[in-house]
Amino acid sequence: HVAAGFSGLVSSLVIGNRKGFGRESFAAHNMLISVMGASMLWIGWLSFNAGPAGKVGARAAEAMLNTHVSGACGSIAWMSTEWILKRR
Repeated sequence: HVAAGFSGLVSSLVIGNRKGFGRESFAAHNMLISVMGASMLWIGWLSFNAGPAGKVGARAAEAMLNTHVSGACGSIAWMSTEWILKRR
């Protein structure tokens, strides 16, 4: 994770800001694609977290529950921050 984090940081520093950064709004323009991407990411998390349990049982159910709860809490935190900062 450290190597990936540093390479992402260096890449963003080399590439620089997007054109229009700070002057234009970069709000999501297609909600359907955003929801589809989030759904695919969520399914991937479920597969990654519950899959290594090896079989259907208490450990797999706990991993799936934790994945759902953490994703839901992240969504609520994002929506709350967006509402507080941008009033929408």
